[in-house]
Amino acid sequence: MRKNNQAGDRGFVLVDLVEGTLRYAYRLTQGMPTIQRAILLTIAFLEVHPFEDGNGRLGRLLMNFILQSDGYKRLIIPTVFREDYIMGLKSFTLNSDYKALLRLFERLFDINASIDYNDSIENLISFLDKENAFSDSANGLWGVKENKISDDIDFLGFDFDI
Repeated sequence: MRKNNQAGDRGFVLVDLVEGTLRYAYRLTQGMPTIQRAILLTIAFLEVHPFEDGNGRLGRLLMNFILQSDGYKRLIIPTVFREDYIMGLKSFTLNSDYKALLRLFERLFDINASIDYNDSIENLISFLDKENAFSDSANGLWGVKENKISDDIDFLGFDFDI
């Protein structure tokens, strides 16, 4: 039986309207500049929240697919920005306040422009570690305080020994 998706006491788009809402968002964003389209479709996907689990990961995958298909770098959201990202989305959803979310995306694009994905995985992880990308937002700021991650980390399902 299909049922409406819910997280806590917050309900999302009614199950019978999910497909139509996503199709409408897709049509609405056609012809927009790539970055704007990627962000808006990601937000629309997260607002519709079509799955019980994995909506955030799939939303970011969608965003990166759109960006990369037009020649842009992928956009990672470092752990240190997770709370800012979630609060920005909530502020947009609950209060129609998009300014914090747009400032965050602007900052994320600047940060991601500094990441060399062509370097070795070890150097990429070391760079991200030095910038506090793996810290939670309560324990660090990007590029401010040096924290160390464990010697063994699980990166996209692969174990790397640094």
